[in-house]
Amino acid sequence: MSEADYAAFVNAALFLDHADPVAAWQRLSERQLALEQRLAPAREIRIEAEGTDLRPALATDAGARRLGELGIGTNTGIDRASGHILLDEKMAGTVHLALGRSYPETGGTNVSALHWDLICDLRDGGRLSADGETIVQDGQLTA
Repeated sequence: MSEADYAAFVNAALFLDHADPVAAWQRLSERQLALEQRLAPAREIRIEAEGTDLRPALATDAGARRLGELGIGTNTGIDRASGHILLDEKMAGTVHLALGRSYPETGGTNVSALHWDLICDLRDGGRLSADGETIVQDGQLTA
């Protein structure tokens, strides 16, 4: 991206292109809270897309066998990958997960030497389900 394109991209990612950025962040927060409440009781997360059918498990250490972080991209201001994972993992229509260590600052309790961030784009035929219930289909949150 050119410098001007990147500046516009960051402005959109931060909702600075909205008439009321604070209200846009509040709406996003409400959507994310509802999603968090929907996923909290899930025992199995499954991610499916072309070339992907993932139920995470690794053997680095006991904690590496667990999902340390799951994020569902809900930021519609981020419309393409930028190469910066802190932005890319929030792109609407994607799912981001980290295998291994979780962050205690966000309530995580998993301990591991591993923290491996992965992003899967679900916008073109992908699906995320929790305990068999579809949560995201083709990049869109289900009702």
